[in-house]
Amino acid sequence: MLAEIVEPTDSDEQKATKIYAALQKLDNTGFSRQKSEVELKKEKIKDINKVEDIWKRKSAAPNGITFLYIALLRTAGIKAWLMQVVNRNRASFDTSYLSTGQLDDYIAIVELGGKDVYLDPGQKMCPFGTLHWKHSLATGLRLSDKGAVIASTPATNYKNSIVSHYVDLNIDEAGDAKGTVRIVMIGQEALYWRQLALENDDEEVKKQFKESLHDDLPEGMQADFDHFEALDDFNKNLVAIVNITGNIGTATGKHLFLPGLFFESRAKHPFVALEKRITPIDVRYARMEQDDVVYHLPPGFSVESTPKAGNISWPQHATLRINSAVSNGNVEVTRIFARGFTILDPLDYNDLHDFFSKAAASDQQQLVLTHTTAAKGN
Repeated sequence: MLAEIVEPTDSDEQKATKIYAALQKLDNTGFSRQKSEVELKKEKIKDINKVEDIWKRKSAAPNGITFLYIALLRTAGIKAWLMQVVNRNRASFDTSYLSTGQLDDYIAIVELGGKDVYLDPGQKMCPFGTLHWKHSLATGLRLSDKGAVIASTPATNYKNSIVSHYVDLNIDEAGDAKGTVRIVMIGQEALYWRQLALENDDEEVKKQFKESLHDDLPEGMQADFDHFEALDDFNKNLVAIVNITGNIGTATGKHLFLPGLFFESRAKHPFVALEKRITPIDVRYARMEQDDVVYHLPPGFSVESTPKAGNISWPQHATLRINSAVSNGNVEVTRIFARGFTILDPLDYNDLHDFFSKAAASDQQQLVLTHTTAAKGN
């Protein structure tokens, strides 16, 4: 079985990666329809009594695939342990209730280069080296050389969960806009849509993705989702192509007002309205957003003002950077928002509230155009 996957000359990391990739190809019944006993009997598929049976059957539930991964690593001479954790989407570990009944899912811990690497082989479409967010910062029971111990998994890094928007937008003198949006997703956002696609047909996935854009686009804009790129390949960035049309301008005399921060013009910033908090804050996972919007201006208009360059920082927690550039009838506005925290104590809420209040104000800036001369030939 192992000889089908790895070469004797492979390094431990190469072996761990190849085995992981091979098991990702199995039928993970946590994300597909599980066959009935009648179907299994008709196809002469035997019950799973040991991990070798999973490989023969090419199918198993998420935990079974994780068990097989650990078994193959150990057969390859690589140190690896199981860890059972609380699904953080459901609950958190209660240290005052020491019962394995509160634990949910299994993950794998592999020693590579003298360091523990946390992996999620039971999560279909989850890249090597990544945990599903519901298994990050999760507490549970892990095996080790010293036996079973209570431990917690590491947090996700914001650099590993990035959503980037690249917008090319043509504006006319009435504020009507038409263009394309290219959305590049890395990490948790890509994992969400890929797993959704495993459990739903194409039309349902397209419908839900289009609906997810509703609150991101300015008032008056409509999205026509075109297609995904690399939806079936978790080793690549997931890309969504969207066509957008609508009116985003407000004309008053010689001026045309446009949203300066395209994706934030009607954003509902969290933690702004609520002055105090007495419970912990959990935002699921650390994340980075990158927006790069190019406005192609209508003939006869010049730029009166653009969103001010700014850098709002909450050290060790979050940052917001905004920049604008004007060139040859175009305005390019970039926005980078990084949130490095996942779970916060209520004592940090004042700082959190202050940061998001400043970010919300900055995100409401406008791009102001002035009608100067009629276009040549008119």
